[in-house]
Amino acid sequence: MRRVTWRNLFAHKLRLILSAFAIVLGIAFLSGSLVFTDTLGRSFDQLAYGTVTDVTVRPATEAGDAVSMNINRDARSIPAEYVEKVADLAEVKQAQGAISGTGLFVVKKDNRLLGGTGAPTIGLNAGVGEPIPNAAGEKMTNWLEGTEPTKEGEIALDQRSADNAGYAVGETVKLAMPGDPPIVKAKLVGTFEFASGGLAGATLVVFDDKSAQKYFFGSQDVFSTIAVQGEPGVSQTELATAVSKVIPAGTEAITGEKLGEESKDLFDQLLGFMNTFLLVFAGIALVVGTFLIVNTFSILVAQRSRELALLRALGASRKQVSRSVLTEAFVIGLIGSTLGLALGFGLAMALKAIFSNFGLDLSGTALVFEPRTVVAGYLVGVLVTMVAAWIPARRAARVPPVAAMRDDVAMPESSLRWRLLLAML
Repeated sequence: MRRVTWRNLFAHKLRLILSAFAIVLGIAFLSGSLVFTDTLGRSFDQLAYGTVTDVTVRPATEAGDAVSMNINRDARSIPAEYVEKVADLAEVKQAQGAISGTGLFVVKKDNRLLGGTGAPTIGLNAGVGEPIPNAAGEKMTNWLEGTEPTKEGEIALDQRSADNAGYAVGETVKLAMPGDPPIVKAKLVGTFEFASGGLAGATLVVFDDKSAQKYFFGSQDVFSTIAVQGEPGVSQTELATAVSKVIPAGTEAITGEKLGEESKDLFDQLLGFMNTFLLVFAGIALVVGTFLIVNTFSILVAQRSRELALLRALGASRKQVSRSVLTEAFVIGLIGSTLGLALGFGLAMALKAIFSNFGLDLSGTALVFEPRTVVAGYLVGVLVTMVAAWIPARRAARVPPVAAMRDDVAMPESSLRWRLLLAML
């Protein structure tokens, strides 16, 4: 009976492919959604943990506010004198004042604004001295061409933004600023990339320190935060405790681990709706796929009723006939899940390209294909197919042997084709 099942299954290859088509679509949506959301999460995790130093001194805020980067002239700030006080501590290897501000835009060569529909444009200062690595000891940026800005009238851009805006190193860039004057022109002196991955569509504009203070703090000698690197062997907690003793009231020293968790929690909240939205579509596809599989197997069993009845007449038991149909369902589920996983990977690539047009650029992050995606794909695909085929399998087992002698049981081939076509639609 087992050999009859396998021979019958692979003798009708077109029927096999058509039967697997519904489950392919369902698993494609499921795996594509999982791959894309995992990629999205990986990208923002890289941002959360790849941009924090051992310790950051910031104005005391509620969790998450400090990473929103909505800094302007009226925001709380840290006087520059405290950078030296922190740097003089025995536990500190180096400290730098950092400025971050939003509200500005790069004006492309065609005089349209770059971005505006997705991630923000963020203005940063270049800092003085060697760049401080992140908490993992890795550099935050890779300079691809040119140098950091050192004086007013110079800027640097991340390479993706420079390419999208149409600028090359040495050319003059126009910036739309939140203050006065509203349009600023500066020479592009360098381009860089974020070392830990992509920027999720954000545009980074780097100024020299004085220019950043001018544009975001009205030329006050202050900083948004202080980035601190500890001496070798000093833990983040020990470093934060030492730094807390010399910083002004109203500020706090927070470890890179805690700040990274705050950023990750904030990003997870922002991404929660999108993840749910995509997975709901995957669920809908699976529900539809289940109905299609039930319909498909009902058609197949109806068409093969004479064949199944003949097997009963030759001595096959009800259980054997039922197992034969369920075995076919298992193989179809296995094939459909495999094809669905492959199609889902392609769907995730398409989603990645579509979202980049809305400002969420994940080109710097490779697609994440977690083992759980494979497990979920095969588990759901095979189980859905087996459950969907269970009712037709029971119906097949009840076909009486005498039905093999009747002419009006089998469904005409033309009717089968039309019903398969309607099922696919």
